[in-house]
This record gives sequence, structure tokens and C-alpha cells, in this order.
Amino acid sequence: MITDLNKNQCKFIYFISFFFLLTSILKLYQNKRFIALQTFLIFITSQLYWRHGNRKSIERKIDVTVVSIIIIFNLIYYIYNKCNNIYVIIQLIIVCFYPLAQYFNYINKMWIATYLHSLLHILSNIAVLFFVN
Repeated sequence: MITDLNKNQCKFIYFISFFFLLTSILKLYQNKRFIALQTFLIFITSQLYWRHGNRKSIERKIDVTVVSIIIIFNLIYYIYNKCNNIYVIIQLIIVCFYPLAQYFNYINKMWIATYLHSLLHILSNIAVLFFVN
């Protein structure tokens, strides 16, 4: 059964989410407003959800919806425009981390699930920072 993470695990991912704010500020500085807005939205929704980490909350539904829309949009955009294949490959790998983290949550390996989800956040920021121009 999939359960909520404990307070320390939620706090861990909550603080990892601040990378999205740093990425957003850097992309804004680079005059990449659209990607800055996307990463800022992910930052806001992550902060709202991971502050408490309640799986049945509206904050989780908003977070998952916003992130899903942004990922789908970016994958379609970058594949269609045939630009930056490294970014697309990294994003596709990242998409695999979510169900893997859910699996470890399901078998009660909560810290592994936490680390995998955090890795998803970190790799996503690295992909945006280094491969989105």
C-alpha cells in the first residue's frame, strides 16, 4: 500500500525543491522567461505539497497536474523542433524515476523512495540548467 512519507522525508524533498527556485532565477537572468515561469510554477507547487506531504490533498493533485503538463509540453516541443536531444533523453529518464519511487513507497522502502524522488528533482534542474538554451 502506498503511504505518506514521514515528516523528515517530506522535509528533505521540500528543501530539495528549492533548486527549482534557483533554476528559475538563473533562467530569468538569462532572459529565458518561459522556462523560468515553468520552473517557478514547479517550485511553488512542490513547496505547497511537500510542506505536509499528504497524498490525498488538493496540493498534491495540483503539483502532479502542473508537473505533468509542463513535462508533456516540453517533451512535445523539444521533440517536434528536433532540438536538444540530450534534454529529451534526460527528461525521459527522469519520467522513469517517478513510478520507481512509487514502487519503493509501495513496498515500504520510504527513504529509497525519498531519494529517488529527490533525484528526479535534481536531474530535472540539471537538465534545465545545462541543456535548455
